[in-house]
Amino acid sequence: MLVSPALAGGNLLFYITDEANNPLEFAAVSLEGRYGGYTNADGVFLFSNIPKGEYEAKITIIGYRDTSITVEVLEGKTGRYSVALSSEVLKAEVAEKTPEWELFRQEVTIGQNRFSEDEFASLPAVEKVDPPRSVIRFPGATVRNDLFCQMNIRGLGAEYQKVVVGGASVY
Repeated sequence: MLVSPALAGGNLLFYITDEANNPLEFAAVSLEGRYGGYTNADGVFLFSNIPKGEYEAKITIIGYRDTSITVEVLEGKTGRYSVALSSEVLKAEVAEKTPEWELFRQEVTIGQNRFSEDEFASLPAVEKVDPPRSVIRFPGATVRNDLFCQMNIRGLGAEYQKVVVGGASVY
């Protein structure tokens, strides 16, 4: 069997653990940014058919210090590397949480449409006789309950509208 020198290479097997020798799942293992993957539940990751030569292997996982080691790939061989990562304390910034409903309440502005006599006179005759129906024509939104995000959006087609006067459904 002939093997092309361009295709000749080897394998690298990594076993990644914590300081107590427990396998670390989902540790990222990369070779100089060209090859990479994640360890399985047993802390194992295998690179296959890597061109021979020396590489810088970088192992990272949240909660542990990033670690780099130099590895060598030999033609037709499998290099085995065991790496124990030391834990790292993560520092988080202090954040103040404000309830969303309070933010929502602060941002809400109530809209009103008032008609002058001239504007009212320009409405079609049907709307002069039936003011609740005329409300449907004007775009806007009414928030009925900010806790449950219940709102009414006006300006849509009549099939999407409901006019309530004094608790009774008019349209």
